[in-house]
Amino acid sequence: MNPTLKHKDFMILNKNEHELSRFEVVVIDDKFNGTDYIKRIIGLPGEEIEYIDNKLYINGIFINEEFINEEIVTNDFKIRTIPNNCYFVLGDNRMNSEDSRSFGFVNKKYITGTTNIIVFPFSRMRIIN
Repeated sequence: MNPTLKHKDFMILNKNEHELSRFEVVVIDDKFNGTDYIKRIIGLPGEEIEYIDNKLYINGIFINEEFINEEIVTNDFKIRTIPNNCYFVLGDNRMNSEDSRSFGFVNKKYITGTTNIIVFPFSRMRIIN
């Protein structure tokens, strides 16, 4: 999730049961290898996702990703319809991220919660977008 998050940032996890939104940062429980992932929701159930020339299109409409700086590159790809109760997630460091492009859609039952507040180290304490 670099540059948004740095290694060893501590964050607050919100386990509330609200409707998940595009661009929310979520914690994903990977029960198979015993680790958690922190990724950003890009695609919602029923949507089609496409990246062309480093730009995001959802159902054919351009969507600006304000949290991505110009140095981050997302290679072109297209995802057909995202299944019900599933999400397409990406890391902010697109060139070096293990995300839905490698492990597939994430079922909502594996999303532990959302997070948007860095609490430690104190020098990085802030709310992220």
